[in-house]
Amino acid sequence: MQASFKEARNWWAFPAISVLVAGTILSLVLWSSSMLEYRRAQETDFRARAAATQRATQQRLDVYSQALRNAAALFNASGNVSRAEWRRFVAGMRLEQNYPGLLAVAYAPYVDDAGLAAVIRQARRDGIDDYALRPPGRRAQYALVTYAEPFTEQNRKGLGYDMYQDAERRRVMDMARDTGAPAITALVNIEIDTESNPRPAFIMYMPIFRGETPRTVAERREQLIGFVLCPFRMPELMPAVLGELANDLDFALYDDNLKDDAHLFYRNAAADPTREPLLRQQRRMAFGGRDWTMEFASTPALENSTGRYWTYAILGIGLAITLTLSGMLFSLALARRRAVVLAGEMTASLRLSQAKWKLLFSQAPLGISVLDPDGSITDCNQAACAMFKVPRERMIGFNPVRDARDPSLKPWLLRGLAGEQVSFESHYAMTHSNGEGYYRFHFQPLEQESEAPRLMCFMEDISERHLAAEQIATLAQHDSLTGLANRLLLNDRLEQAILAAHREGRQLGLLFFDLDHFKTINDSLGHTTGDAVLVQVAQRTAALLRGSDTVARLGGDEFVVLLRDIDSAEHVAQVAQKIMESIAASIALKEHTLDVTCSIGIALFPADGKDAETLIKNADTAMYHAKESGRNNFQFFTADMNTRVVEALAMEAALRQALREQEFLLHYQPQVAIGSRTLIGMEALIRWQRPGHGMVPPCNFIPVAESRGLIGAIGEWVLHEACRQNRAWQDLGMPAIPVAVNISTLQLRNSTLVETVRHALAQSGLDPRWLELEITESALAHNIEFAIALIGELKTLGIRISIDDFGTGYSSLSYLKRFPIDKLKIDQSFIRDITTDRDDAAITQAIVSMGKNLGMKVIAEGVETIDQLLFLQQHACDEAQGYLFSRPLEANAMTVFLWQHQADNASADLAAI
Repeated sequence: MQASFKEARNWWAFPAISVLVAGTILSLVLWSSSMLEYRRAQETDFRARAAATQRATQQRLDVYSQALRNAAALFNASGNVSRAEWRRFVAGMRLEQNYPGLLAVAYAPYVDDAGLAAVIRQARRDGIDDYALRPPGRRAQYALVTYAEPFTEQNRKGLGYDMYQDAERRRVMDMARDTGAPAITALVNIEIDTESNPRPAFIMYMPIFRGETPRTVAERREQLIGFVLCPFRMPELMPAVLGELANDLDFALYDDNLKDDAHLFYRNAAADPTREPLLRQQRRMAFGGRDWTMEFASTPALENSTGRYWTYAILGIGLAITLTLSGMLFSLALARRRAVVLAGEMTASLRLSQAKWKLLFSQAPLGISVLDPDGSITDCNQAACAMFKVPRERMIGFNPVRDARDPSLKPWLLRGLAGEQVSFESHYAMTHSNGEGYYRFHFQPLEQESEAPRLMCFMEDISERHLAAEQIATLAQHDSLTGLANRLLLNDRLEQAILAAHREGRQLGLLFFDLDHFKTINDSLGHTTGDAVLVQVAQRTAALLRGSDTVARLGGDEFVVLLRDIDSAEHVAQVAQKIMESIAASIALKEHTLDVTCSIGIALFPADGKDAETLIKNADTAMYHAKESGRNNFQFFTADMNTRVVEALAMEAALRQALREQEFLLHYQPQVAIGSRTLIGMEALIRWQRPGHGMVPPCNFIPVAESRGLIGAIGEWVLHEACRQNRAWQDLGMPAIPVAVNISTLQLRNSTLVETVRHALAQSGLDPRWLELEITESALAHNIEFAIALIGELKTLGIRISIDDFGTGYSSLSYLKRFPIDKLKIDQSFIRDITTDRDDAAITQAIVSMGKNLGMKVIAEGVETIDQLLFLQQHACDEAQGYLFSRPLEANAMTVFLWQHQADNASADLAAI
């Protein structure tokens, strides 16, 4: 019994011991497996960190190389970059904030021995007084540092250093030249460091070529003009690149595969090279034509991370619980470890993507904004805010499609929002800042889900580049002293003007002039005074011209004026006269007051030449004729033209005097009713009693008055005088009849005509129904709608309107019926041969019939014979005017005529009684 109990007791103990032993063994197995899995996860995390470090380094160096490409593109855009432009460009990069480790951005022109002196001279002109070649000595080729920004005392030490004399630098520069891409040196000591404190660095070179980027190596070698370069130091660059990625890594960077201190670019400050790490990895990285070795090692912090203590927890728990619970815990721990590793990898990848996006978005020199599907800005970088000159909070939410002040971007934005990739340049007006500039835009649609942004907009300010191009074009086409067009621009504009004038059947005028005795001014007072005189002459001449005209300086004291769309040779002569008078006014300088005159030669297109060269040559010939004629005058290339223009100018001066001295007077020609032979009106006709010339008929001076702009003043005088005289006759008891006054085409085009008529009637006191305005048919055709409106306003005053010279101009019934006309006057050219010429007779009958049908009176002028009168009476013409009844009479003779007419009417009335 006792033996059975003992066996039983031992039997119950055996399962417990078995479970304990089994549990212990299993726990130890699980602990060992957990430690192995932990080491694998630790190695995976270590490799992920190393890969992330390599990618971050590569990306940052790519950003720096792009900055160097941008600097080279500045030269390709403008051809020649000044020191000031280079300084502004580098300052805009903000090296200290955006490019840690990049010490300077420099420019080194590539020149031979013949071009070396010019580079040194220009640098000293720029204020670098001690600029010199270092090291000295003659060589076949040089690449000496000329610009280095920021212009610190340290960077100034590198100026003048010839990169090409150093074998390593020359090898890398030749490689960059032949590939057309950035290239870097091995580890070098740079010139800006002191000899006592050299620090490791490398230099990146980017070649600059003349014109567009060459395609072949031979072309690149032929078109090379220099290099832009940047010295780098890894101790300043790598901490900014690594950030938190290398907290648990010992990191070293070597040039090539030579892992010694002489080729060490960078090592963590806290790294212990004597310690043997648990994890180690090497990576190779290619950049700028060189291979680098990156060496990573785990740190004690990474090796002893808290994750390893979970393995001991598993061991303890396994010894304390059952085999099933130990297995479950082991499975859960294993799953958790794997989840942690996966989460770590995902977190590292996400951090890397975020770092990459943040780096590109915040530090890019381009303005970047993100637009939603409706076109509203959802995000933007600081560069975009700087370009738009507004804070970020005002940018967010702004919709350029809907709210922009300048609508020029709208069609491009809509194309981008529709999924199209668009690039273009535009002169754009900002909305918020009211600024304007030239910008290059690129719209890049994004692959997105339903609520993601639709479009990224990249913007680059190219205003300075555009301004530089404009300045270059201006300098190439303008005289540097006066700012006037030079010979190149004059020839271009003259050829264009000739083509347009030939196409439109217009004339051009070309004036060639120089200053009389200008050499005396230069010889006696010096060229500085002579230049000041030329500037004054240029300014005075330009002020006299229209915007469509051109004044150019060919050199010395020779000037050329191009007049487009001239009306006549007299017009050109007027301009020449104004130029002579303007230049002849005293020129007051600081120490002298000078009286200068000029001699002008004139050539006309097409009469004096049909190409630019011939016109300039003939105008030059005419100028020498002017000098031979005593200077201080102008001469046309054609002698008879010169005579005609001089006479026209004399006529203009006399007309102006006639207005001042009241030399004009009016004659009046009676108008009679054909049926009753009674006086029904009179026409006022202007005459000029010119002293020394007698009575001048209108045909000799009216065309000059119209071409010189005097017809308005003359016409206004005629209107006032006719109204005054008619009212005076009525005040004397004369019969009240209308007086007809001719209105010129130029008067009809003037919107003040209605007010002029109203003022003449009011001033004279004449009833409006006794005033009739005669308007030529051709004047109505110039602007039909304006003429209809103007005549309508005149009719509201109560006056009469007749069409003069009807049948010789624009005889269109479709327009004639729209005018409120009272009378048609048949031109005397039809009346002269009315009894012998069937065509004239037919035209006269047609005009009379048309007038009747339109409800208008018809009057014939130029009636001189009884047969003409009988013909008109036979065909029912209403009124007549001509020598048959009376010649035009001056006012006193017309008074006698009116008295006689009144007496005849009274006798007829008595006879009837």
